[in-house]
Amino acid sequence: MNRELLKNYFLGLLNPTDFERVELQILEDDSLETDLMQAEHDLIEEYLDANLSNEEIIAFNQNYLVTKERRKQIEFIRLLKTYAEKHPLIEAKPGFFEKIKALFARPQFAVGFASILVLILLGIGFLIYNNPQNKFESEIAELNKKDLSNLADFKTLKILNLVPESLRSVDKINFLPQKELTDQVLLRLALPAPINSEQTFSVSILQNGK
Repeated sequence: MNRELLKNYFLGLLNPTDFERVELQILEDDSLETDLMQAEHDLIEEYLDANLSNEEIIAFNQNYLVTKERRKQIEFIRLLKTYAEKHPLIEAKPGFFEKIKALFARPQFAVGFASILVLILLGIGFLIYNNPQNKFESEIAELNKKDLSNLADFKTLKILNLVPESLRSVDKINFLPQKELTDQVLLRLALPAPINSEQTFSVSILQNGK
């Protein structure tokens, strides 16, 4: 509906024919509620900003401000406008994380960050792969996959008995001189007899005391 028509409707400046026509449309068309609210809001703004003509001001006071509720509404809106004018909204400065987020949101920084991330991941992978402890564990895992049933395959290896003779002992430790070491060493664990199928044994192998 025409904005000027609704403005004059609230001001009571319409002739009887137009007034009746507007009222009838309002009753029949629920979709006009939004237009009515907007027209009323604009009229109040014009009144408070002193943008109404003298004739419109008189009509506003005589025809619009006829109820106590409307007068209270005008006073409330006036107070809000006064407060807003005296206390302008200060834009909050972005925090540290917001600045970082905005920085990496730029296309050139996003590409650079992706490249740095790839380099970091490659560096971590390199460190993990070249970790001596990981290499040692990998070697042990590969050896555990081999068939150890044929001892003749290991006759060229240096043998170290973890327990002297056929008895378990915690008082004696066997050592292999470095010059006698081969690339691989056969560690032989002497187990007590008899052994039943339910017995288990735990062995720890350390390299350089680690």
